[in-house]
Amino acid sequence: MPLHRKKPFSAKQKKMQLLAKRVSKRDQAAREDPEWDFRQRPNEEGAPGGPQTAHAQTAKPATDGRNKLTSQFDKLSRVEIEDNKKRSMQPLHRLSLEDGLTMSFDDAYSADVDIPVRPEWTYGESKSVVEGREAAYFNSWLERLRASDEEVSLYEKNLEVWRQLWRVVEISDILLLIVDVRHPVLHFPPSLYRYITETTGKPLVVVLNKTDLVAENTVQAWMHYFKQRFPAVVLTRFCCYRDEALVDDTAVASMKMRRQRPRRRTHDSRLVGDLFAACRSVCETDKLGLVGWEDLIARYTDKVEEEED
Repeated sequence: MPLHRKKPFSAKQKKMQLLAKRVSKRDQAAREDPEWDFRQRPNEEGAPGGPQTAHAQTAKPATDGRNKLTSQFDKLSRVEIEDNKKRSMQPLHRLSLEDGLTMSFDDAYSADVDIPVRPEWTYGESKSVVEGREAAYFNSWLERLRASDEEVSLYEKNLEVWRQLWRVVEISDILLLIVDVRHPVLHFPPSLYRYITETTGKPLVVVLNKTDLVAENTVQAWMHYFKQRFPAVVLTRFCCYRDEALVDDTAVASMKMRRQRPRRRTHDSRLVGDLFAACRSVCETDKLGLVGWEDLIARYTDKVEEEED
């Protein structure tokens, strides 16, 4: 069967393709802000949107099922975007070892505003009544958020996204929260921890992922810190390879060295069994028989032992 040659794509066609993309982006920007003129700079005198500041968007009900779960965040004004670009060109201010390598949950998250929690409901209520109560509560939460001094784009403004979180937590028996062990503070909101463990009373398993990218001391330090700060969580670790850590993040000299990753690394499924074991430890007694935990754990443990032999 003869092979079909690829159709040549000239530089002229590439240029036309890029031009079409720019036109499409301009049309989209014009639909979002009809007063904006792409030919004028935002900081020019008389340019539409020049004196604009960051504004909070009103949560709009999603009518299109396809875009129902599209995230909504407050947008920066074009003036603020230009100011951020100028600040990015300034000389880098290096932090000290004490300030640059430490960050607490209090620094990353606000204690004044919590995540929205689903209002109480009963099975006898209709869908419209439940959703109406949720919408009213969510709007009041948005007003409280706007009244605070929170930074822009810190919280999701789409009610449907929060509804998905509420439903998933309610129907789940065990919740797993995967965090990057290189900076787990940014992936573990304390408000979400309180909602799962205190409000709903569901067990929470925190998975420290990518443990092969940090030193063993770092993994142990984070596990100890989480257990001391959040005693209701069950901690486990996970990575896909059995090799030693690629980078020793506890040694500055090691982090400065540019190391090339090995081309082939051996996959290790032993930690999958540890993950199932952590889930089994928090499973309710009357539901242990619904899942074959021992078979799941033994499946991966036996597989690793066979590979080592």
